[in-house]
Amino acid sequence: MLTLVVGLVMLLIGIKITEVSPRIARFTPTLPRFLQWKRGDALRSSPPVVGAVMSGALTFFLPCGFTLAMQLAAMNSGSFGAGALIMAAFALGTAPGLLGVGGLTSVVHGRFAKVFFATAGVLVIGLGVFNLRTGYAALFPPTATAGVVLETPPADVAATTETITMTQNGGGYSPSVLTVHAGSRVRWVITSTDAYTCASALRVPSLGISKQLAAGENVIEFIPDKEGNIPFNCSMGMYRGTIKVLPRQSAVVPPAAATTPQKSASPSPPPTGDSATATETITMTQNGGGYSPSVLTVHAGSRVRWVITSTDAYTCASALRVPSLGISKQLAAGENVIEFIPDKEGNIPFNCSMRMYRRTINVLPRPT
Repeated sequence: MLTLVVGLVMLLIGIKITEVSPRIARFTPTLPRFLQWKRGDALRSSPPVVGAVMSGALTFFLPCGFTLAMQLAAMNSGSFGAGALIMAAFALGTAPGLLGVGGLTSVVHGRFAKVFFATAGVLVIGLGVFNLRTGYAALFPPTATAGVVLETPPADVAATTETITMTQNGGGYSPSVLTVHAGSRVRWVITSTDAYTCASALRVPSLGISKQLAAGENVIEFIPDKEGNIPFNCSMGMYRGTIKVLPRQSAVVPPAAATTPQKSASPSPPPTGDSATATETITMTQNGGGYSPSVLTVHAGSRVRWVITSTDAYTCASALRVPSLGISKQLAAGENVIEFIPDKEGNIPFNCSMRMYRRTINVLPRPT
């Protein structure tokens, strides 16, 4: 929403600079009066240097893709010192360009000034339109026409497995259009070559996926149940793509040929049938304050059914990460189930995407 507001303001400022519309040229965007008073009062009561620092610090709250990407990198570092260094490097790196543009506007005069400001106004209008488009795409993503099955069903439901590959870098996604068949088990392999850009924050609304791509290979599995389109985009809507779901394939592979992908602490797929001696169910609640209880206990070799009830799906804690199991799951409101089989005793840590909330699953020795 804020991106849309900023885009509209940039559009108005661009038109004002170019003087295309005399009526809009008389318009000067300002903060609301009560905010002007609060900000002005705070700055007047501070030394000049402090006031300048406060004004500069406010720019970090603008919905800029580069700024948000650096803020995300700083938060993901999990360290106050490392985060501060990342933001300091970003501020110092962008300072020469900002100072150069600001200084140039004070030295241009005459006819060249008109050409300069007209060009700047056109660029601002272009950026404003771009922000409006990306903000609208992020706020109102395209409607998916292909339904999906989020929880992996038994092996005999999906007859075939299709693997699609995509690369994510600073320029977005390549290829941006992928093709699969309805009813197939899809293994979406995404290779991230630049995990510190807006494009690394992948959103697939119809799948309920909100995933921060890590550098290297990332895998998402799902089963589309009918033909249509599954749109995806970055968190700001700047980079977009589509998975086209074609009609079901006529050829059917016998159920025995299919495999059931599972998440396990073991590098090999978890055992099936009688090889898992017992099933253990653990329950946990996720809300705005994190996870409860803080420690869960299971036994090695048991089939674990982890039932997570989310009472607040719009907080950081709803973006669950279990690195040792390779799990990155956006919890939906209500009940969510994750199944895995720990192969040895020890600890399985888990946390939210920002690492603010951290908990542990204790794995006890195999029962005798």
